[in-house]
Amino acid sequence: PCGKGSYTDLAGSKVCKRCPLGTFSDVAGSTACSTCENHLRYSNTPFQGAQSSQDCICTEGFYNGEKLHKKKECVKCSLGHLCDKAGMVEPDQIKGYFIHDGKPDQVYKCGSQKDCPSGPAGSCI
Repeated sequence: PCGKGSYTDLAGSKVCKRCPLGTFSDVAGSTACSTCENHLRYSNTPFQGAQSSQDCICTEGFYNGEKLHKKKECVKCSLGHLCDKAGMVEPDQIKGYFIHDGKPDQVYKCGSQKDCPSGPAGSCI
């Protein structure tokens, strides 16, 4: 049988295929891969052959909304947010903006860019 991260779609076949991007297989002997959409909406896998739902992450430009919004979906970054890496669980702030108390819906433009460097939410002088 095929190992984790792969599947065979033909009965009796010994030819295993890697799960494509956006899917995973967490059990050996799969006949199909599970989609990331069922675990984290709008997510993807950064590689083929993913072996766990934990491999489903939000792409660059998005963050995982589960921690901040209690939603199992990727949330698009908006004005003042910095989501320059895949797999982010909360947005950083862009230079010149301030995210109050780590709440991405409370973004303020700073009077001076020197006062608000880019980085983790709430990092201002």
